[in-house]
Amino acid sequence: MPEKPLIDRIILVTGAGRGLGQALAQAYAEAGATVICTARTQSQLDQTVATIETAGGNAWAYACDATDESAVQEFFAAVTAQHDRLDIVFLNAGGTEGEELAIMDSDFAAWKRIVDMNLSTAFLMGRGSLPLLKKGRDPKIITMGSGLGQIPRVGASAYGCGKAALSLFTKALAMELLPEGITVNELIPGPVGTDPDSFEAHYVTEGVFKGEYFKKPEDIIPLAMFLATQPAHGPSGQTFALNRRLI
Repeated sequence: MPEKPLIDRIILVTGAGRGLGQALAQAYAEAGATVICTARTQSQLDQTVATIETAGGNAWAYACDATDESAVQEFFAAVTAQHDRLDIVFLNAGGTEGEELAIMDSDFAAWKRIVDMNLSTAFLMGRGSLPLLKKGRDPKIITMGSGLGQIPRVGASAYGCGKAALSLFTKALAMELLPEGITVNELIPGPVGTDPDSFEAHYVTEGVFKGEYFKKPEDIIPLAMFLATQPAHGPSGQTFALNRRLI
């Protein structure tokens, strides 16, 4: 692989203010791409961009609530004013907003909000990116899935349902975009610790994640780079996972 395999590529990363999204944005910029970083919190995005620029990369940030349709429309108007195309869109935004409850004890508004964080964000950002992706070079969409979208866990129904729907959304979008030459694939990272100050990668010997290897964000980068550098005739509608347990 070339030293900078993503030179001259324009990449959008959602949820780029921290954690996996931040690591993805930094890695893609280091590989030569211009990275558009978006998330809800401008201060976190500014930190991501500052880190990229300090390392000699090229990035810019635009805060956007990806669950808000009008905000997403404004975001893509701003992107279109700066760029005439997108080459890769990584739909990474999602999360849980803390511990969930059992279904019986769940508040519907809170449950729905978590589903929206993991599904509606991908729908709005994915749909909004299509006019620019259709002008891209070997255009790709990558979604950030989860093993909990394949096998449920008690107390994580909203997150799991959102990610399960995202997995089907990935396949549906791949089928729709096949004639456009846009590939769409899902990356499932397995469990990842995202606090660099208090986390060490480790093998889990007990509990709900028994048998898994808890990774750092940088451990996801090789697979993320593999998916970003596939040719136009590469895989589409597929799931690529880093789990140790069967999903």
